[in-house]
Amino acid sequence: GNFSNSGGSRVSVTISVQVDYKTLTQFLNSKLKGLRWKSMKERPNGSGNFFMTLANQEDCRKVLSLDGTSCNGNRLQIKIGGGGGFSGSGGGGGSSGRFSGRPFNAQRMKAVEEYLQSKYSQNGSESMMQLTGMAGANTLFDFKNSNFIATVARILKNRQIKVTTLILDKNGINNLEMLKPICQLLKDSLARLSLANNMIPDLQQMKFLSSLNLRELILDPNPGTKDIVPEIKMVAAKELFPKLIKLNNIPVTDVIQFDLPEMLTQGNLPDEKGGAIEPKIQEIVTKFLTRYVQIFDKESRERLDDFYFRESSCFSIVCQPQRLRNNNSVYESADRNLKGDRLVTELSDRTRVGRSSILSLLKSLPNTVHELDKFTVDAFQPTNSATKLEMINVSIRGAFLENDPSSRRLFHRVMLLSRSKNPYGVGITNDMLYIGDLIKVQQTY
Repeated sequence: GNFSNSGGSRVSVTISVQVDYKTLTQFLNSKLKGLRWKSMKERPNGSGNFFMTLANQEDCRKVLSLDGTSCNGNRLQIKIGGGGGFSGSGGGGGSSGRFSGRPFNAQRMKAVEEYLQSKYSQNGSESMMQLTGMAGANTLFDFKNSNFIATVARILKNRQIKVTTLILDKNGINNLEMLKPICQLLKDSLARLSLANNMIPDLQQMKFLSSLNLRELILDPNPGTKDIVPEIKMVAAKELFPKLIKLNNIPVTDVIQFDLPEMLTQGNLPDEKGGAIEPKIQEIVTKFLTRYVQIFDKESRERLDDFYFRESSCFSIVCQPQRLRNNNSVYESADRNLKGDRLVTELSDRTRVGRSSILSLLKSLPNTVHELDKFTVDAFQPTNSATKLEMINVSIRGAFLENDPSSRRLFHRVMLLSRSKNPYGVGITNDMLYIGDLIKVQQTY
């Protein structure tokens, strides 16, 4: 273990700081009046690592309370044990191992409890356990060790500790299933969890946290999340945590959802006859449509210029045969529906070609609020090439509101996307929009 056997009660710590022996002893004596310690030795070659043997656990706790403070302009890093390699360190110290495979004895459990207490703060109904980087600072803390996790869970249960915010950044965590005992105990209290800068391999790991009732979750950065677009992460997190309001410090909003078979979410591509959307296309379309709708509804539609090509893009509107309720004249002027005695030339003239012409029409349309979370989206790549993305055909069906809350429209939109140098990688070559009124059975949709 990390505790010295000499005298039965002495404990030892390792202090890492780039100062000399005299400066450190003066600092400790000035900060911790009455501190009782037997000896302090420095690792050879002036490495800035000191091994200190103290009188008892209370003195050890006092020294540990200085972890992270500044000594002569240098930050102290203090951890229990670690006496190996120190010249003349005597009987203090012991091993700095991880205790894998062995249950924590009462002495180790007491040390963990003291550490947890020092990292726990409370303000009214809010409480936080700040454990950033503890796996590197304290040899007892090993989030890959089931015995350590069981010890933490036992302490939380015995002390009836409620935690609303838990920060586990920079602890080398690579398997969230290990945290299930802690999650089970905190399921009613924990609202915010941070797991940034660990080694989490994929989004599937989040399922092991599903017992929690989280409001905020921080996952980035981690190896398994860095290359996934935010919208995909948001969909996955929202499914597991329905009350989530923030993901990676970004407010959770309604996003387009794709109905994918379970086999695809596990990384297995469907065969040629499958109807699932390929992951690469799904990511491109999700990012593209989410931003398009955001600009269309909430920003100046001039900013849609990135989505259309200067000369080659086409856009047209078709309304249902019967007249639309409210604002019908706005759509009538652009409607290309085959009705009445319209001439083919007249219908052709109503096709907007080129970016400027398209934006002019889009700006004239009423303000809208699209119900993004109710979109039905299908997308496929009309090419046999598996290595070169040339075009994507996208079909979107859904509803939107206009300025007048009674004007709730049904729409169906088909876009043909092709490669572009814009921020989204694709632009709209052809855009066909059908608008209709919801029939009675659809009003509750």
